[in-house]
Amino acid sequence: MFSVRPPKKSWKNIANLSGGEKTLSSLSLVFALHHFRPTPLYFMDEIDAALDFKNVSIVAHYVKERTKCAPSSLFSPPSSAHCASRGATDKAGRSKGAEQPPR
Repeated sequence: MFSVRPPKKSWKNIANLSGGEKTLSSLSLVFALHHFRPTPLYFMDEIDAALDFKNVSIVAHYVKERTKCAPSSLFSPPSSAHCASRGATDKAGRSKGAEQPPR
């Protein structure tokens, strides 16, 4: 396992952190590896799910600044609510993100 030290806190096992702290710790590792050995393409799904608005803004600003002069691509898949509005369905043929009426 990994031990991390969030700002102004003591060292902790990553399993004992909140969802937002886990996300930020994991992103920190990805960004450190990217700094060491850059890759032009990353796929990240719902990395903002456990983050509050402040931390989403910080991560977005960091990514924007780091990709200004680098050939990089960032793809953000649409949310399930967005898929439902476009008619996407799951394997059973139900609209994703939409509540089904009772039968």
